[in-house]
Amino acid sequence: MQIIWAQKEFPKKITKSIFLAGPTPREKNVKSWRIEAIKCLEDNDYDGTVFIPEFEDGIQDDTKLDYSGQIEWEQRAMNMADIILFYLPRKMKDMPGLTSNDEWGYWKTSRKVILAFPENAEKVRYQEYFAKQLNIPILDSLEHALAICIDKLGDGAVRIDGETYIPLHVWNHPAFKNWYQNLQNAGNRLEEAKVEYTKYVGPKNDFLFFIVLWAKVWIELEKRYKENEVAIMRSDISSCLLYKLDKNDILNSDIVMVKEFRTPVNNFSGYVWELAGGSSFKDKQDPKQIIVDELKEETGVFIESDRIKQLEARQLQATSLTHKSYLFSCELSDKELEDIKEKQGKIFGNAEDTEMTYVEVVKLSSILKTDLVDWSNIGMIFSAIYQNLQK
Repeated sequence: MQIIWAQKEFPKKITKSIFLAGPTPREKNVKSWRIEAIKCLEDNDYDGTVFIPEFEDGIQDDTKLDYSGQIEWEQRAMNMADIILFYLPRKMKDMPGLTSNDEWGYWKTSRKVILAFPENAEKVRYQEYFAKQLNIPILDSLEHALAICIDKLGDGAVRIDGETYIPLHVWNHPAFKNWYQNLQNAGNRLEEAKVEYTKYVGPKNDFLFFIVLWAKVWIELEKRYKENEVAIMRSDISSCLLYKLDKNDILNSDIVMVKEFRTPVNNFSGYVWELAGGSSFKDKQDPKQIIVDELKEETGVFIESDRIKQLEARQLQATSLTHKSYLFSCELSDKELEDIKEKQGKIFGNAEDTEMTYVEVVKLSSILKTDLVDWSNIGMIFSAIYQNLQK
């Protein structure tokens, strides 16, 4: 076990890590609960890193403490930690833990927090309330809480230098892995990072849908750092152009679009026209199978996978979004097109995921004349038509 005491140098290599957050005794005759925590970790053969925001000699003289330095050290350590265990054996007389209140507020939505407090702890109802709201584990003993930490960390994952700032739940996400692999392939280096936000969805609210990551990156080709942007990461999507081509007048071709309300939409209607598509809550699902499922879900149309052409995968918005869209296409028969037209006005989608979609058949010329279609969808539509014309 690697113990990093307050204001000591941070490790260059981490496999798994825990930050022990909570009140620190201010009276010399009050023993720190973190000593018990260290022993418990040792007894359970914990072989990772543990950040202790107390001094190794046990002396904490607030009159001589580098206060700003301590705050900065603690914030950096909590940022690096895979799990932050908030243990609150709060006694207002000798261990009030007021700083812990602010730390809890800052980190409680990070998805790497566990809360524990003994039965006789004072002033913990607020933390308990939000832990229940956010589905944060609540334990009544330090020993049990540490056992949960060890179990959640499992074997961990080796991270070196700038990688140590990426917590396990992000490190293991396919979207991060894909982005980071390409960053390395380009010869660049992750110097520092901070997970600004994570969003979980799904029936059990346990699927990591997207990540907002601030990163400081060394650009090898330019010999400089880039550190003024965030990357929004999510699973790759599959998109499909359903169409009926008019070879005499390309702009008269029929295009099947899905109309849907999306919160970020910024146009006169609040709706967007987009290609049918989406992603899966299942890891490593085949992109073509995803689009078969999405076509059925969003348009009510089932198309055999062997009719669907896989074209290419590209990033949708390279200035902020890291994920890619796997582009597919399928030309429809006249009958299929008429069947889809009869479905116009009906509601499709996934009600459990608050998704309501409407299928609409529009001319390619109309797509160019309306702001209901964003640039990324226009690009996919014309790319798919062009590629099909070349064959």
